[in-house]
Amino acid sequence: MLSPDDVRALIRSEIAALGPRRRAPALLTIEEVASAARAPVGSVRDWIARGDLRAQRPGRRVLVRRRDLAAWLGCTEDEIEI
Repeated sequence: MLSPDDVRALIRSEIAALGPRRRAPALLTIEEVASAARAPVGSVRDWIARGDLRAQRPGRRVLVRRRDLAAWLGCTEDEIEI
């Protein structure tokens, strides 16, 4: 029979074998997008209105996926600083 410490060690090794977890798609506010793009909020709203930058509208909020912003800026998601 395995001891509790052995079980914990086994579980940790199983989890480590799965590799890094994928983070959930992050949704950014217009203000966060403006900060990351170093642009005025009005410009971000214009980009979204023209369809240049994809956005989602859950209710009254306007949110942009981190990956959509990264693709639009031509960088990786990890390079986006808010």
